[in-house]
This record gives sequence, C-alpha cells and structure tokens, in this order.
Amino acid sequence: MEERLDPGSGAKRAREIHPFRDMLHAIAQAPTWAVLWLVGISMGLGLVGYQVTTLWVLILFAVVWGVTVLAVLGWTARWIMQHEGGGRHRRVAH
Repeated sequence: MEERLDPGSGAKRAREIHPFRDMLHAIAQAPTWAVLWLVGISMGLGLVGYQVTTLWVLILFAVVWGVTVLAVLGWTARWIMQHEGGGRHRRVAH
C-alpha cells in the first residue's frame, strides 16, 4: 500500500515530548544563581572526590560537573546574545 503524507503530521511530531531536548533546554535557561550554585556544588564534590575514592561520590561529581558545564555554556551564550549589539566600538572603521 501507498503511504499518504498527512499535512498535520509534522506539527504533531513537533509537539511530541523529547526528554533530552527539554532537559537540555531547561539547563541552558538556568538562572545565574542556579549556575553559581552548580559551580559551588561541583567544586565541593570535586574536593571531596579527590580525598575519598568512593565510586558513588565520583559518579555524583561527574554528573553534577556535566550539568554544570552545560549550564555555564548556556549562561555564557545567553550573556553574549544579550550584550552583543551596535555601539561605538563595534562599527566598521572607515
């Protein structure tokens, strides 16, 4: 049988839940205070993980560190996009 394309199928697919994409979007949109807390927790777990060789502490540090890196990258991208623009020093010199 021939498959027919439904014009609404693209919109339906766009509304489907994508947990990884939604989680990444939430991390990238984290407020500044949350990013600072993540950095502090990551540093603290790193210091504890250096002294203690317990595997679960190292796994927890790795997960928190990964989320922290994504949050810092998202925060940096937002900051660059908000502060980029015209100005005296951004014009082309003639």
